[in-house]
Amino acid sequence: FPVTIEKVCDYMTSPVKVVHGTESLEQVAKKMIKDKVSAYLVLDKQYNVEGIITTDDLLSYLIMVLETDKEKNQVTIFQLLNHY
Repeated sequence: FPVTIEKVCDYMTSPVKVVHGTESLEQVAKKMIKDKVSAYLVLDKQYNVEGIITTDDLLSYLIMVLETDKEKNQVTIFQLLNHY
C-alpha cells in the first residue's frame, strides 16, 4: 500500500484554530460561526491534540437530539430562517 503523509495545514486555516475538550458544544458552534471555520483541533488540559471537531460532528449530534425530541423536530426550515 502506498503511504500518504498529510499535514494539518493541508486541511485547516493558518493559524490553526483550537478549542479545549472541556468547552460545550454550544460554545464551539458559536465559535465556528464567528470564526467562519468548519473544524477545530481539540486540545486536552496539557495542550495535546486529542482530535478534531467538525461541523459534521455538530450536525450529527443535532440529528440525534432531534430524533429524541419530537417537539423540536417539528421546526421547519422557514421557521429557522425567520428566526434569524
